[in-house]
Amino acid sequence: MRERGVGMILLTVGRAAKYTIWQIGSAGPMAAALRTYALSLNAELATENIYVACATVCVKIEPGWSEKIADTYWTMHTERNSPEGIVDYV
Repeated sequence: MRERGVGMILLTVGRAAKYTIWQIGSAGPMAAALRTYALSLNAELATENIYVACATVCVKIEPGWSEKIADTYWTMHTERNSPEGIVDYV
């Protein structure tokens, strides 16, 4: 990506990366670390036209949500205005 002068890395984590869920306590810190890594990496590589982002999916993936998730990914890919995207019930 650096050689080409452009690129994108899009990572995905679940709700536990942003909000405490005691039932899956061990997954939370790992997901939070991945989210933080993506945000930090984006700050480092933005000047090289390399976009790194993390999508946090905070919904139970059921019929109907796949389109909303895909729309979030597409928006993140095309607009590149935020290193974080959230798919939630709101």
